[in-house]
Amino acid sequence: MASSVIAAALTACGGALPTVTADADGPAALQGGEELYVATCQRCHGDETGAGGVPGAPPHHDEGHTWHHPDAQLIDWILNGKPFTAMPAFGDRLNEADANRILTYIKTWWTDEQRAEQADASERYQEALDAQNESP
Repeated sequence: MASSVIAAALTACGGALPTVTADADGPAALQGGEELYVATCQRCHGDETGAGGVPGAPPHHDEGHTWHHPDAQLIDWILNGKPFTAMPAFGDRLNEADANRILTYIKTWWTDEQRAEQADASERYQEALDAQNESP
């Protein structure tokens, strides 16, 4: 019963959302990332303190675990949903640049050490993907 309530709440998070677009670089991208996060993610995952989220949706701040995942994986989940969870796909409303803006914004909530570790994990993950794609 509790899992169906959580699933229903998370599915509701994927409801009709406004379309927000931002510039690709600099402060405008950060502001655009904040606008996209508020419009698309915050109702489920909460704000920078985790407040306002729904049970079952992990917070993205420094006490959460989002920073343990590489960028490519996070972008995939944003655009295509996260398998075996109630995380919906947003690829019909967001593109890869939008997903990157959201990540740029939530990374401001992490410590310097978390950002460095996540950047290293992202680089290693991308190298592995590239190597896999080069294999015959």
